[in-house]
Amino acid sequence: MSAFIKIELITKEDLDAKFLTCLKQRWMPDYFLYLGKAGVKNWLDLEKSPEFTIASRLTGLLRSNVQKLVDFLPQLIDIVSIGVGDGSKEKLILEEVIKQRKARYFPVDISSLMVDEAFKKAANLGIKTIGFVAFFEDLTQIKKYWKSPIILCMLGNNICNYHPDDLLSTICKELEKGDYFLFDCHLFSSQQDGKAHWRKTFSKAYHSELNIQFNLGPLIERGIDREDCSFKLDLINVKTPFGETYRTEKFIEILKNSKIAVGDSEIAFNAGDVINMGFTYKYLASQIEEHLQYYNFCVIKKFFDDNKENLLILAQKS
Repeated sequence: MSAFIKIELITKEDLDAKFLTCLKQRWMPDYFLYLGKAGVKNWLDLEKSPEFTIASRLTGLLRSNVQKLVDFLPQLIDIVSIGVGDGSKEKLILEEVIKQRKARYFPVDISSLMVDEAFKKAANLGIKTIGFVAFFEDLTQIKKYWKSPIILCMLGNNICNYHPDDLLSTICKELEKGDYFLFDCHLFSSQQDGKAHWRKTFSKAYHSELNIQFNLGPLIERGIDREDCSFKLDLINVKTPFGETYRTEKFIEILKNSKIAVGDSEIAFNAGDVINMGFTYKYLASQIEEHLQYYNFCVIKKFFDDNKENLLILAQKS
């Protein structure tokens, strides 16, 4: 019988206060998209959508290679997953691990309901599970509960939603020598003849109606009409320490004077207001490997899908 414990390092009241503060500054970080019943439903619908192929292809890439990945892991390991979502990808890993190994499981998500979904996925695996409602930046507190060696997972293109140096410097600080880091990502095509196809695929996925609904969700749920706001997204060129790459730039334009309710408070918007949102980086595989090397990670194994647009990497801190 599995044992489940949930620890809330941040509460719903904390998140409501953050949401209110951010929106007053006309800023809506992407973690707000996953909160509440509506946020969970919108994400799970998007993740399963044939129009948003990035999610399904990353899941397929893991499913095809999970046995080979697990072969590199020790006999006793703690599995920590940041931004766990509903835990579907982690369940693939757990099912393979427990065939010959012992493990504990630490699902982490800013959405309390997502942590509950991850618990459901692990319910029949007989693994001790401690879930955290927390930010990625709370790793120092979560670290008190795990024991090395661990495998830190960031699946579902998760790593691309952070500034690269902030992400890897934090992970490097918290992991011990010999700990593992597993992540996947949707790549940018460097081939001239592939760029047009890549951009077309990218645009189709990110401008699909379900993705638009997902991004507008927190405002619609709180009272804005769908036709009174517009989701905008573009791909811009940016510089990194390891060369130029691309990053999404997205925002919501308010088309009509509107109000939304946040807890007991209310925020008013004027037509023409712009709410800036989060971002997603699109790297080359070579840039990712250089970045890992800079932060003392050794690539143990890497897997590409057939079109080399998606990458799965198992690295180890050296």
